[in-house]
Amino acid sequence: MAKIKVQNVNHPSSVRLVDAEMYQAMRKAYLAAVPTSPPGLTLAEIQKRLIAQLPPKLYPRGAKAGWWAKNRSARP
Repeated sequence: MAKIKVQNVNHPSSVRLVDAEMYQAMRKAYLAAVPTSPPGLTLAEIQKRLIAQLPPKLYPRGAKAGWWAKNRSARP
């Protein structure tokens, strides 16, 4: 299982290793769910859209999707 480092942009010293496949699936889902122009969405609206975009194999019924709601960014 490949891993990728992610950093909480609110706490730059907080770095975690996460499953790369799950990260990529969540990234793709966020990019599809969040509009590129105003007015934007609430966190609750984003979560609802995310679940529809996530692969059920990795996120059955949206399980663990809320963890990614914290602002995180990948680090090389």
